[in-house]
Amino acid sequence: MTEKFEMPIYICEDSKTKGNAYFTEFKYLEVDDDNEAHYGICFNDKDIEGIADKGDIIVVEKDAMIHGEYTYVFTIDEKDIRFGVFNLDNPKDIVIDFKDGEKERKSYGDIQENIALLGKYIKTIKENN
Repeated sequence: MTEKFEMPIYICEDSKTKGNAYFTEFKYLEVDDDNEAHYGICFNDKDIEGIADKGDIIVVEKDAMIHGEYTYVFTIDEKDIRFGVFNLDNPKDIVIDFKDGEKERKSYGDIQENIALLGKYIKTIKENN
């Protein structure tokens, strides 16, 4: 896995959260040669449909965020890279796509744990660079 960090600045409003979700400080996290993830820090005024609190780190796919339909989440643990989709109309309905194509539904609690793990991973990368 290759980590590549750049620093374009994005501030984007998500229409599905009625103007309360703002994302800034975007960098790039390269997962592999063909798969690039974007992550940002969420500075929203209130929770995003119970998904995130002010200051939480969320990984998002840029176009999806602009369209305001889904939030795409990449999580990294010791075993694999997972790709999740939040449907903002029903945020507890989440699908995780594993790298090998297997799909399974994960609970809201599992996603929160994965976001926390991702935040720790990003913090470690930033501290080491």
